[in-house]
Amino acid sequence: MEKQDFYLTNKEITQKTQETTAGSWNKLAQGSLICALIIAVPVVATIILAQFFSWYVTLIMAIISFIVFAIMNYGYHSFMQDFVDSTTTKLSTLFSGFSKSVFKIIILHFVMLVILAIGYALFIVPGVLLTLRYSMTLFCLRDDNKLSVFKAMSKSGELMKDNYLRLFKTFFVNVKWLLLGLVTAGVGLLWLLPKYLTTKVIFYEDLKTDF
Repeated sequence: MEKQDFYLTNKEITQKTQETTAGSWNKLAQGSLICALIIAVPVVATIILAQFFSWYVTLIMAIISFIVFAIMNYGYHSFMQDFVDSTTTKLSTLFSGFSKSVFKIIILHFVMLVILAIGYALFIVPGVLLTLRYSMTLFCLRDDNKLSVFKAMSKSGELMKDNYLRLFKTFFVNVKWLLLGLVTAGVGLLWLLPKYLTTKVIFYEDLKTDF
């Protein structure tokens, strides 16, 4: 299908983000906090155990940390996607990664980690382009969990064709808020990450109008 010539502007996406999140910050912050705590537990455990045990124990814990991150990252994206679609979502959606697709979710995160690591090792720019190309993969998988890992990545690539610069600009509209969240010792991210992901979901829904 031929790409449409008109998409939402950054200003329109920002306005829609504000309208969508208005009055929902407490619930969104709760979702962010729950997800962050669950991801942090095995990471902290890995750091502590590394001081007392052999390398293989640290390796096992690092693998567990990665698995937990993959599952919760998928759940958090699903939580935000549900929120944007209906402005109502249950906190239980955060755990939607614990499903029959759990192994696919873990493998997907591993494949993307390897690809992006190689991309960033090649002087940053390829890594940025690959990040943009596969930025919609989790949303694609959530919309159709029958997709294979590579089909989901391919679908993201199709959606993002000719839209790299648009998403790059949209990212920089929000990057100042993410930096503010980091400056506040990460506490601000509980509110600002939902804002960023809301924007990303709106961008994704806009892209889907072509397919």
